Amino acid sequence: MPTFETAPLSSVEKPKSHFPLWLIIIIILTLAVSASVLWYVFTHKPGSATPAAPEEKSDGLPAVVNSYTGEISAIGENEITLKAKASENYLTADKILTVKITAETLLSSLSVPKTITDPTKPLNLVKKDIVFKDLKVGQKVVVFTAENIKDKTSLTAASVEVQSVK
Repeated sequence: MPTFETAPLSSVEKPKSHFPLWLIIIIILTLAVSASVLWYVFTHKPGSATPAAPEEKSDGLPAVVNSYTGEISAIGENEITLKAKASENYLTADKILTVKITAETLLSSLSVPKTITDPTKPLNLVKKDIVFKDLKVGQKVVVFTAENIKDKTSLTAASVEVQSVK
C-alpha cells in the first residue's frame, strides 16, 4: 500500500483575498457618494430654486395679504364695515375696511371652547353655515379673499367666518 506524506498545516497556503478590506470600503463609499450626487442632480432641476419666503416690502410686511381679522362696526346693504387692528393683522396702523358680501361669499360661524379640559383630545370646534342677517355689530370675524388686499380699504369677500369663544 502506498504511503502519502502530508505537509504540515503551517506550510499549506491559504487562499488569498483578491481585494483588501480597505479597498472594498473605499469602493462602497465612492458608490454611495456618487448615488447621492446623481439623486441631487436629477431631483433639483436648474432654475427651480427652493420656494422662497413670501415677499416682503420695505415696511417688513408681506407683499400679499388675503385675509383680515376684525370686529364688525357697521352693517349695510350687502356689506359690512370692519375695524381691523394692526396688532392682529399685517398692518402698520389700525384700519377701517368696507367688505362687500356677494351671493358667492361663504358665511360661517366657528365656535371655540373657552377652556380646554383634556389637551390630549381634539378640540370641540363647532362650525356651521350662516346667512347675512346672522351678522351682528360687535362680532369678531375673519374675512378671506383670493385677491391681494394689501393697502386696500374696500374688498369683496370670498368667505367671512364669525368667531366666538364659548
